[in-house]
Amino acid sequence: MALILHKYEKIALEMEQEIRAGYYPTGRKLPSDIELSEKYDTSRGTIRTVKELLFAKGLVERISNKGYFISKPVFVREQEIISTADMFEKAGVDVTTEIESFEKIQVDSIVGIKMNLLHKEEVYKLKRLRIAQNQLVLIEITYLPASRFPNIKRYDFSVFSLSDVIVNNYDVEIKRVIDEVYVGKITGDYAQRMLGRRKGPVLVVESTMYDYEDIPVKYTKTIGDYSAFTYKATKEKKSGFS
Repeated sequence: MALILHKYEKIALEMEQEIRAGYYPTGRKLPSDIELSEKYDTSRGTIRTVKELLFAKGLVERISNKGYFISKPVFVREQEIISTADMFEKAGVDVTTEIESFEKIQVDSIVGIKMNLLHKEEVYKLKRLRIAQNQLVLIEITYLPASRFPNIKRYDFSVFSLSDVIVNNYDVEIKRVIDEVYVGKITGDYAQRMLGRRKGPVLVVESTMYDYEDIPVKYTKTIGDYSAFTYKATKEKKSGFS
């Protein structure tokens, strides 16, 4: 199905491309709402929504009373990453998984763009907490198109590998995974459990998994403590994505 974009989503995509191409250098302040509204022939309210989308994707930083500034570069790897389970196994650390939530929702703008889904199309949202040595080390939020994976909620993903279920039970062949890696921030109770303080920096990996028709089948946002999260890319295809 073709992706239907609202005007603010189209503008956000265009600005994202400009940011990634270096048109806006790191640390530069974004133009004012008035300047951008004139450039794109739209309202200032639409521009504010665009900036919030860019902020949510980690492309800009929001500084109170100052505005939005270009974040440090996001690194994109079109390769596979080591699975969460393998990562901890190789480190000799036992990890357990807690299911925070698993629900069917309507896709929002950011996830819709990532997964090429129609506005308000239904997705499954799975939020998992990875615990190692009684400490929260990873938060994983995964989105799956509901039409592609009917009845997937019947599986206990605190035990089963999500990607193994996708491949073995829904006949999905994985072609590639694209990862976007950047520095983010975490606050509140999760920060306390992960970092031992109420706020701090974390490593964020946004992974989009594609089948052999180049259709996104899974999008996961992983938030991790630097001291526990190891990133590794390989060129060979491996089974057992997590």
